[in-house]
Amino acid sequence: MKTNLSIGSWNIQGLGGKLEDDYFLSSLKYDINILMETWKGADSSTNIVNFNYVQKSRKKKLRSKRYSGGIIVYYKSTLHKGISEVLNVTKSDNRLWLKLDKFFFGLKKDIYVCACYIPPLSSTYFNDDFILLENEISKLSSKGNILIIGDLNARVSNHLDFISDENNIHDDLLNLLPDDYLGDSHIYRNSLDKVLNPHGKQLIDLCIASRLRILNGRFVGDLFGNVTCYKHNGSSTVDYALSDMDLMSSIEYFYIGEPTYLSDHVPISVILKCNICHTEHKSHKNFTQIGVKYRWENTSRDKMIEVLGENFIKQQIRDFEDSQFEQTFSGIDKATSDIKNIFESLANKSCKILCAPANTPATPPNFPDALLALSKLSTSSSQYATSPKQVANSPKGIEMEVQR
Repeated sequence: MKTNLSIGSWNIQGLGGKLEDDYFLSSLKYDINILMETWKGADSSTNIVNFNYVQKSRKKKLRSKRYSGGIIVYYKSTLHKGISEVLNVTKSDNRLWLKLDKFFFGLKKDIYVCACYIPPLSSTYFNDDFILLENEISKLSSKGNILIIGDLNARVSNHLDFISDENNIHDDLLNLLPDDYLGDSHIYRNSLDKVLNPHGKQLIDLCIASRLRILNGRFVGDLFGNVTCYKHNGSSTVDYALSDMDLMSSIEYFYIGEPTYLSDHVPISVILKCNICHTEHKSHKNFTQIGVKYRWENTSRDKMIEVLGENFIKQQIRDFEDSQFEQTFSGIDKATSDIKNIFESLANKSCKILCAPANTPATPPNFPDALLALSKLSTSSSQYATSPKQVANSPKGIEMEVQR
């Protein structure tokens, strides 16, 4: 049984050739991986082994050399029965809604996840996105929990995302509130970014109006409210995860990743409690064959030492050490696969690669046909032993000679 679900979001500033980058692929380690600013069209080839995906793309302007915007969500193929795209909720290319089925994931309610990119205020693609997002949340909040995650281009500093003096409301006004009204939860948060910009003000208003809470700076994994974007003129926190108050009790961790060469944004991720009993598992009789053979040479030792110092190998090893593998067949398979990938990365860089073994297994013999052929061979052999010249000069004899 799987007891947590990881959801990551990352503004990658163009997918480009990153699908060929081993380090990038190793970074897609979450159950659900949300990629922002892919700069890909709908017809682009974006397949990744063992992942399903849904995407949104902007139309390319006539004079543009490339696409802009774009969202792709990769999720593990074993989860496909529990994840569906929610259509007809938004017309925006900047948002993509998913539904996580409560029965599949063992949740109290369905969770509606919004992969969200809000363009800067100066962008021609910005179109009252906060107002439209609030309307979309209003449509879905009565059906389940809400989780918003992505690059919102908002800087909120440590401003409150709830009404702090709600307990001081006069008794006469309290009587106007519905019986099931719940007051705001006063869980304060931290932020290393001390700037409040116009988008930040709108985000705070959205949180208060929709009763959402910012996860940054509030949970184990990011108690200080780290920055998420590094540029030449400074750093900022612009990537966020927001959830409704009811969902907060199901959140175990919120993480902000480390800077990489792939983007000036870092990935952020949320770990949710769940109970998944439906993961598919292939029979253990089907073993994966090693794709190639390697030979250890005189120079391999020095090459191995050099490769062990490279960042992508260090990251693979760190990811393996930090992973919490389940004590199940699936967990063992995952651990085996991960360490196999590490060994293959090392061997590819330090050893001589020999020819790969045949990918197609030998065809099992058809025993009736094999017995018939053996009988014919026995008869031909007897004839050849008694009259070799006669058999050799006959058409059947010639055929037998060729087969021999």
